[in-house]
Amino acid sequence: MPPITKPNCPSKCGDVDIHFPFGIRDDCALPKFKLTCNSSSSSPPRLYRGNLEVMSITVETGEMRIVSPVSYICYNSSNTIEFDQLAGWNISVSRSFLISKRRNMFTAIGCSTLAFLQGSEVLTGCISSCDSLEDAARDKDECAGLGCCQTAIPGNLSRVVVDWKYRTGDSNPAWNSHAVTPSWPRKTGTYQFYREDLMREGNKSFITSPNGTNLPLVLDWAIKGDRPCYVGNGTSATYACASNNSTCVNATQGNGYLCNCSQGFPGNPYLAGGCIKDELKMITKQYSKPIGGGNFGKVFMGITKDNQQVAVKRSIVQDSRKTQEGGEFVDEITFQLEMRHKNLVRACWVLP
Repeated sequence: MPPITKPNCPSKCGDVDIHFPFGIRDDCALPKFKLTCNSSSSSPPRLYRGNLEVMSITVETGEMRIVSPVSYICYNSSNTIEFDQLAGWNISVSRSFLISKRRNMFTAIGCSTLAFLQGSEVLTGCISSCDSLEDAARDKDECAGLGCCQTAIPGNLSRVVVDWKYRTGDSNPAWNSHAVTPSWPRKTGTYQFYREDLMREGNKSFITSPNGTNLPLVLDWAIKGDRPCYVGNGTSATYACASNNSTCVNATQGNGYLCNCSQGFPGNPYLAGGCIKDELKMITKQYSKPIGGGNFGKVFMGITKDNQQVAVKRSIVQDSRKTQEGGEFVDEITFQLEMRHKNLVRACWVLP
């Protein structure tokens, strides 16, 4: 497998992979990409950037998923609310990060609901209303304003504030059947409306349910600095694209650039030697043309660079214990290693 981080640098924090240019030590990360692994107060350990919990890092698209807070207010009568709640919150990130316009959607659920999202130079939001649970949208309907509403998030935001519009005396006719009204910017495609999300029984509500916790917010990250993204003679000319067979592309929003491995060389372009050629995937066009198979593998048609037709056998063993325990699978590999023929490449098994 291609490396994901620098030598002798931690590559995991709990369940999260740490891909360079990120790291948890100064010598393991580029400037502004240092993270913290909290192993003292949580088990398994959790990865943080400042006070934001990191869920995943994607090098190919320049994205980081973080845990998004959820703002909410709860009615205890038709015109009064409880005050032991998170009515508003804000997220602020550095200049190397922006809140993804493409991957997030601002979402609010509730009745008599007006939710705001504010940036440094923008104010947006949405309205949701319904007089009773029966008036709300049906389960799995789109969030179009009946119990649930959504709006797009503007681009180039490095700071957002989420809040509710509430004035003493405002009336919520549906307070008895759905008293909790939360809002959050969330990852596109991760929320589906259900009427039960509007309801509360005692301390149980959407906020305390599995659907209301650990909601993802996607950040776009990019390499910022004085050097622009440009390519000369087919190789990268920027300091961050350290691997051969890599190039740079402009960031999806804002200034800066990302590094990509060239086609057929998957891996981490920010590391020296991080982009390694996956020749078999190129030869077989991503294993797209199966021509046979057996108990332990499938055979795929392929064409080499010099236009030679070849057959590539790829393992289909899914249970790693079978590999460790030996048996028929090991016998199969041993048998193939001992075969000799001018048209046969030895040890050409490809594990999934």
